[in-house]
Amino acid sequence: MKSNRTELALIARGINSDLAKQLRKQGLYLKTLRLMDTQELKSYGLSPDDITSIHEGARPPIPIPDLIKVLFANRWLCCVCRDSSQPIVVHHIRPWAESRDHSPANLAVLCSTHHSEAHTKRALDMALSADRLIGLKAAWEDEVKRLDRLDVHTATQSQGCHWWYFNHLRLYELAQEGGVTFTRLAGYPETFDAGSCTKDGMAVRKGSEGLLHSGASAQYLYLYMTEMLRAVMHGSVIRNISDELDRGKLSAWIVEGDLVLVQGRYIFNNCGPATIASDPVMGKRSVNNVEIQFAFDRNEGTSVSARSLWLRGSQDLACLIKVNRLERVMQKVVITGTVLAIRNAHPDIKKRAYEINLYKSGLAGVIWDEDEATEDQDQDQDQDQDDFKAAAQP
Repeated sequence: MKSNRTELALIARGINSDLAKQLRKQGLYLKTLRLMDTQELKSYGLSPDDITSIHEGARPPIPIPDLIKVLFANRWLCCVCRDSSQPIVVHHIRPWAESRDHSPANLAVLCSTHHSEAHTKRALDMALSADRLIGLKAAWEDEVKRLDRLDVHTATQSQGCHWWYFNHLRLYELAQEGGVTFTRLAGYPETFDAGSCTKDGMAVRKGSEGLLHSGASAQYLYLYMTEMLRAVMHGSVIRNISDELDRGKLSAWIVEGDLVLVQGRYIFNNCGPATIASDPVMGKRSVNNVEIQFAFDRNEGTSVSARSLWLRGSQDLACLIKVNRLERVMQKVVITGTVLAIRNAHPDIKKRAYEINLYKSGLAGVIWDEDEATEDQDQDQDQDQDDFKAAAQP
């Protein structure tokens, strides 16, 4: 899913993903390509339709926010064959000339082969009709949601997984909303017998310490909450955005109410005096002009190690967060959320190492060209604030 603005700008104009990447690697930005004549553009592998699009003669480009939504909803794969080895094209299900519709509902991600098939007639019918394409797209996007959830679930259930924190009340509420039968969860009988949860299944504090996970019954409550979290994740769409902390992508992809998993370096600071009742903490992760922040109670940590070590200072952790607000603050995108659970870092959750100012280019070691940034964003720059405002609406 790695890409930069140059590639997105070219894909938005109907150019396939492999060719867009090749052009970008050769340092051929959109602004540069526009200055070339037809013969020169052909020499770089551009088709007549591509050339017309580059010269802005066919249709306006797909707005970047809409493009990002459909690409991520389809894992950047053809919704027909789902072959990751094939370049992709973003296709208008109802032709642009007829519909003037750039919305994600009218866009389908196709490989070059199936894109050609969608434009090929057999007798009086299209080889890949609009109705069939709509069905295939819907089925694949539903499968993507399931696979995204499965990827997160697999990573968080692996050997060596340690949950350092649960938001017991919020997880209980989400599990209730999802129709979970708490008495059937592993660990419930022992947790209830130990007085660590109510008959209805809600975790409760015991004794005068103000802690949930303490004493001999802590192991049962940990198992019970792990199973409750598993049930919540099973019934939810979860987006792992650990490798996609780019403000342009997030503003189009993430909205209020989404559950996101973000792994990386967090800073934890006390945000109020610690008492027996609570130990309030602010957690923050900042990278690439994206800031993620949430408040939680350290007393809900799952062990002495969690409360005294892993939920303090600067730590590399994975956090499951419900997005409450997404907004632009100066040059940053700020995501404010409710953290549902915190665990130790895992290599399958986050693949990319961020380096200052290099992620914007899509490749470490490549300098971000500010002039090109302006050129590639010309189609959505004026919409930027509106996109963020829209994403932040209830």
